[in-house]
Amino acid sequence: MQLNAITNLSTLILAGLAGAITPITALPDWLRSIAPAIPTYWAMRGFRSVILSDGGMSEVLLPIVVLLAFAAVFTLVTLLRFRVDDTKIAWA
Repeated sequence: MQLNAITNLSTLILAGLAGAITPITALPDWLRSIAPAIPTYWAMRGFRSVILSDGGMSEVLLPIVVLLAFAAVFTLVTLLRFRVDDTKIAWA
């Protein structure tokens, strides 16, 4: 239950830092500088370029590549950290 609460809070924080809740231009300069390190920023950048700017495939190519790179890194971390033999705990 604690992990669920932490996950929800983290999701809201990362969404806010990346411009999903408020436009990236409304964020302080220091937040705008770290926003590209968050996957949500790249997803929102792709959405904005298609929806608001009427962009095509060429404008969403960079966000797609960056999101695929994030996915590859997260997959690698998961493969290195996940242990099938570890005991799993579940709540009923």
